[in-house]
Amino acid sequence: MPRGGYEQHRINHDRPTRETPEHSATIKLDFEAEASPGRIIFTSGLTTGPEKPVTLLAKNDGKVASINVRKNCVINLVLDHIDCDGNEKWWRFSNQYDAITTKEELRDFYGKLKYLPDEAITHPDNDDIILGYRKVSFVIKHNRDGRMGSSHGFSINIDLLQSDPDSNPDDWEWLPITIDPEIKNPPGGGNDTLFDGGAPDKQVPFI
Repeated sequence: MPRGGYEQHRINHDRPTRETPEHSATIKLDFEAEASPGRIIFTSGLTTGPEKPVTLLAKNDGKVASINVRKNCVINLVLDHIDCDGNEKWWRFSNQYDAITTKEELRDFYGKLKYLPDEAITHPDNDDIILGYRKVSFVIKHNRDGRMGSSHGFSINIDLLQSDPDSNPDDWEWLPITIDPEIKNPPGGGNDTLFDGGAPDKQVPFI
């Protein structure tokens, strides 16, 4: 299923590991509009435990080049929806495609995608009607015996609200966007900057 020129392969709905991994990490996504019309900058922050099952690898320009997988883990992927002034940011995971897809068949390593109702966008007249999810989780299996630096094409599918949020939700128009970081599973070596979750409030630009 193409979207924005990318192939969309669904990840496994069963776990790629027999047991739920004991390690977890939270990647929080944010965005801001630049002065240039139509240009949006996406950023990410990482929170992990002391085992650091994943890290974010940044190139010399400071942008996130990849998500590095070091252990089997559960990833919580969250869309930050409150800005520094306390205002709402209206975006959600895609209603058309799965929130997480891959550019090739990789079901042996990624699976068990769950949509979590935490802080979801709900209908103003009925909180039981969810209009969009802003938090998902999925399981990653560490490619322990794979070639170091193996790249897995990954897509995060989101929608940005283009309408007045105070208007009728039935009339809302959304702009579909795909963010496409790579996953290194297993990661390679090198001297690029690693963000390992030690500073969870630090946001670094995505590709």
